[in-house]
Amino acid sequence: MDESLTLLGLSVPDSALSRRARELITDFAAPFLVNHSVRVYAWAVELAGHDRLQFDPEILYVSAMLHDIGLVPAYDLGGCYEVDGAVAAERLVGEAGTDVTGHRFADVRPAIIPGLLAAYPRVDFKREFTALLVDQASRKPTCPAAEMIATGILEEIARAPFES
Repeated sequence: MDESLTLLGLSVPDSALSRRARELITDFAAPFLVNHSVRVYAWAVELAGHDRLQFDPEILYVSAMLHDIGLVPAYDLGGCYEVDGAVAAERLVGEAGTDVTGHRFADVRPAIIPGLLAAYPRVDFKREFTALLVDQASRKPTCPAAEMIATGILEEIARAPFES
């Protein structure tokens, strides 16, 4: 994924989410911002090692890659760049969010589905979760929930391949 970091002895997570985050920043940001994002990851890994802190490499990598994406015109939603960047990251992670929208549900082993849903039933999840999002958006119109609703999350939830 990033040979230069690997050659420096820094591990780079090799997951679909990590690769997508790197593609996103590379496709839309200028090289100076891409390089900054990679350096942020490298510095964080180094400092965590120095301080003997454990971390999730995938979460750290995705966060580092996308932490300034709100500065890029394609991801500037008109709010503070930090919030706009968080919305972009949330959308990216949401693409992997099987339980909410059903994204990648076909990639889940069918054998685990009945047992998982029996042990942890959805308990009218679609209706309840939608109500929470609508409440958040109505009380906090400048927060990401309002943007999610404006960009179609409620329809995605309704289409998810779950009964409730």
